[in-house]
Amino acid sequence: METTNPTKTVIIVSYAFPPMASPVSIHMRRLAKYLPATGWHPIFLTADPTTSLDPIDPEMTLPPDCAAEVVRCPSGDSRWRQALARRFWPGRLSMPDPKLRWIFRAAWTGARILRQKKVDAILSYGQYHTSHLAGERLASYSGIPWVSYHSDPWMDNPFLPPQDRLTLSVNQWMERMVYIRSDRLIFTTPETIDLAARRYNDPSPSHFRAKCHAIPHGFDPEDWPTPVARTRSDILRLAHVGNFYGDRTPEPLINALSSRDGIVVDIYGHVPDYWQREIARCGLTDTILCHGTVGFAESQRRMSGSDGLVVIDGDFPGRNVFLPQKLMEYMGARRPILGITPIGSPVSRILASMGQWTFDPKDSTRIRQTLRRWVECRRENRIIGGPVREEVAPYDVRTTTAQIAAVLDSVRR
Repeated sequence: METTNPTKTVIIVSYAFPPMASPVSIHMRRLAKYLPATGWHPIFLTADPTTSLDPIDPEMTLPPDCAAEVVRCPSGDSRWRQALARRFWPGRLSMPDPKLRWIFRAAWTGARILRQKKVDAILSYGQYHTSHLAGERLASYSGIPWVSYHSDPWMDNPFLPPQDRLTLSVNQWMERMVYIRSDRLIFTTPETIDLAARRYNDPSPSHFRAKCHAIPHGFDPEDWPTPVARTRSDILRLAHVGNFYGDRTPEPLINALSSRDGIVVDIYGHVPDYWQREIARCGLTDTILCHGTVGFAESQRRMSGSDGLVVIDGDFPGRNVFLPQKLMEYMGARRPILGITPIGSPVSRILASMGQWTFDPKDSTRIRQTLRRWVECRRENRIIGGPVREEVAPYDVRTTTAQIAAVLDSVRR
């Protein structure tokens, strides 16, 4: 790993961090690994995993030669407080998320760091949105430039639970404060910037857009071995990595597959009981296999051993702006990718640019026809082309980290 002697310091505020099992932990691990090579020394301000209710992935660790500093403070998580909130005030758990109590511990710990060290910038990273509120407190306290990185929409997120009037008003105020007070904002897609700019256009849409940057998630080539060719087989083995929830469901696979197709889809992630019952009811228990959640390193091994990879996006009302981390990991696996996603979504746009396959979730006929062609190729030992090196280069984490560093450079005083 190429290194330099960092001359600038950034506090990166993120509740989630290794060894927590979270896509954000993957991002933080890679920032810790590659940001020092850009001249920025990162100090990660994060929650103590031993006090958090979030699951742990023992294989999610920092590289042994990592130069980053990590400062942990108590999470503030409490099972009994969350249980009381669910019973008496469910909206509290989405104001902005269940980690709200961590703000006060993070702000106090961050202020201590600021008194001890010269810091040039603050970068907050959400999900969780609580991290942005902690970042705002530190920026207000110190006057240091602040960049907020938004991996998902906030109030425009279709996965938000129903909110009472008070919860909705407070969340709108929080989002507006973060969007307006950030010196720069990073979103993962241009579509998310468009969505935010429609509501936060003070004093004008062009003013808001001028401080927004679109930087996608990235994959780390060093995490991936050279793909191993699979032996000839009559069975096409596909993998889907990630949880199903809300409008992200296995329904498109259930509608497109039959037990006679010669296809097996391995799902590594949570599948709600309802959809497991649907899989059984349709006689697909030997075709769609639900393995449950696995660790990050194990998921990479499963991806590398598959014939192809499936990404499924919800058919949300309105515009889909999501860029799931699993798509970046799929690029690293260099396997063929089948995208089941609304046409015009970021996933559809990116896969189309790479010559991969993308279909609307309701188009079960074309999904079925494409998979049957893949089965024929598999049986004849013909190669099904995945993305090539040049196509995935813009999503190399070394490239995306350099782009984040450039944004930090632009606000440094």
